[in-house]
Amino acid sequence: MLTIELPGGDQFVSDGDPLRGDLELHLGSPGSGAFDLEIGVGHNRFVPVVGNLSGDQTLDLDHLGVRVGRFVRISTRRTGASVCVDAVSVSRAVPGAA
Repeated sequence: MLTIELPGGDQFVSDGDPLRGDLELHLGSPGSGAFDLEIGVGHNRFVPVVGNLSGDQTLDLDHLGVRVGRFVRISTRRTGASVCVDAVSVSRAVPGAA
């Protein structure tokens, strides 16, 4: 399991356009196994949003039912697969209340 937190309490937010992706996952190997994705909406509060993903992904938060998040969790606990993550990027971030 890998959990990534935006620095300084920043949050990523939906751009409100369901036709554009808000979150991109880039994996290091095209042969990576299946993984599940959760979005952290608060301290130890994660919402499972998509399961059984593989390969690079561009995801829209509106389609996932999440408007804002602070953490991205990539998990292979259920599948037992190996996944190498090169990068996770977000389209829009807002400053946190740090």
